[in-house]
Amino acid sequence: MAPDLQEHPDGDVVADPVLPVYAADGTCLTDFGPDPVVAAGRAPRTSEQRQVEAIASCPPGPVLDAWLRGLDQRVVSPTVLVEVVAAIDRMESHLHARKLAAVAELASRQEMRPDWSPLAGAPPTQTSVAGDELAMRLGWARMTANRVVRRAVVLDGLLGATGEALETGHVDAAKAEVLAAALTDQSFQVAHAVEDA
Repeated sequence: MAPDLQEHPDGDVVADPVLPVYAADGTCLTDFGPDPVVAAGRAPRTSEQRQVEAIASCPPGPVLDAWLRGLDQRVVSPTVLVEVVAAIDRMESHLHARKLAAVAELASRQEMRPDWSPLAGAPPTQTSVAGDELAMRLGWARMTANRVVRRAVVLDGLLGATGEALETGHVDAAKAEVLAAALTDQSFQVAHAVEDA
């Protein structure tokens, strides 16, 4: 199998993302090959358009992260730089989703749901102490930490599609938070209808 191809578990073979490489003067050194749109009868795209499309098509993860870390932003055109910002935003969403997945996992642990003795007074309003642990470790306000835990649990459960969209960079953290805040107390039918829309 060619080095630029990978086989997926379902047997399909797809090309790895080909991200542009730039010379010190900003010249794109990547040969994207023949433009497939020409075979469909359309006008060929410019090199800059193909660079933008290559960056936009790369999913968040280690390949995109390594490319962004190695990129000299000073040499690329403003059009490409706009796409670089969008790629960084996708990576930021991806990492935020991973953080929330770890928070949801922490909140699900039995150690975060201690038994409460009636002798200790009224039980806590939160069913998990994960927010308290995170508030202490990260220096967050307790209310902020508990809100993050609630959002993480909702995105891991009821709003799983939104959590997946956050991880793949299709929505950012602010949009995911708006959806989680608005849909947490809704029925799953309403929540899923909004996610689908």
